[in-house]
Amino acid sequence: RHPEVLWADRTDLVYLTVALSDAQKAKIDVTKDSIDFSVDINEAHYAFHLNFIKPIKPEETKKSLTGRKIVLILYKAEPERWDDGLVKGAKPNFLKIDFDHYQDEDEPEEEGSGFDMSQFSGMGGGMGGGMGGMGGMANMMGGMGGGMGGGMPDLSNLGDLSSMLGKGSNDDDDSDDEAKPESKPESSKPE
Repeated sequence: RHPEVLWADRTDLVYLTVALSDAQKAKIDVTKDSIDFSVDINEAHYAFHLNFIKPIKPEETKKSLTGRKIVLILYKAEPERWDDGLVKGAKPNFLKIDFDHYQDEDEPEEEGSGFDMSQFSGMGGGMGGGMGGMGGMANMMGGMGGGMGGGMPDLSNLGDLSSMLGKGSNDDDDSDDEAKPESKPESSKPE
């Protein structure tokens, strides 16, 4: 059985997260070219092997074990983005992008490479009543009117539409009401 494995690429390192509860006794073997992982939890055996696309520095690997996951920081032998992915060959179906540590290559790399929530304090969405900078939107929309061309057309000149369509004013062809017998309330007296 394979655990879910998440990864995120940075210029100088790779985050590798094994999303598996109670895996503190896992056997993890990291070499410059691969990683082997195995653990037994509640009579279930979890394991995986990954061959890295490029070499890493196994002696600099950092591990963080919690009750819910294992996070490994793997330092690359050469600082460069791994545009072709993490592993050689086809990507295994248990290997997914770690969006908690994901950083677009166009974004500047931060010192420490951590995910800092304080950077999101100025984003306005969901904070304090709406999107920042959009306070006058209701006023802008209020003067627009409906329809195309900036306002509602004058419909008063159309007159009686029923005569234009060839119907009498009492014709009701679209009515779903069929002639139904009127229902009488049932009497509660037995006959």
